[in-house]
Amino acid sequence: MDDTAPGHGLRALARFAASVDARTLPADVVEKAAEVRRLLRLAPAQDKFTLTYSPMRGGEGEMAVNSRSMLQIMSAFASYMDVPPEHLKDHSATPAFEHRPGAAGAQNVRIYSGKKKPAAPFAAVHFRDHWYWVSDGDWRTKRALTAVSKSKSGPLSST
Repeated sequence: MDDTAPGHGLRALARFAASVDARTLPADVVEKAAEVRRLLRLAPAQDKFTLTYSPMRGGEGEMAVNSRSMLQIMSAFASYMDVPPEHLKDHSATPAFEHRPGAAGAQNVRIYSGKKKPAAPFAAVHFRDHWYWVSDGDWRTKRALTAVSKSKSGPLSST
């Protein structure tokens, strides 16, 4: 592999190989594997790939990964927070994504705020005279927070 090829200035992180006899797999699994390969633009018959870190698509035989830091993930969550108006007024916070100019589309994550403690949240925290919480009925946000909490090696606890 040429680590200095154009657009591939980052070094390979790991090499992995997958070798499964497709003849022994159920047809639906083979179809799903073919779909994953198609979506990732991987060669259908190739079973060895070089795993690289890169924000761009990898070269032939490479699978490029662009990971995010915990700070980037938490910043993304914060962009969907219900920001108290007084925090916007005193400039201690910026508007949530839905309130930014040109924002459109459905939210996948929603973090509410208010002065009163929520009755039965999935998770809640009290900070600067406000409560911030995730609704127990909001499965999208719960799923996203659970995935992040698992990746940081600790359980997400509810208040």
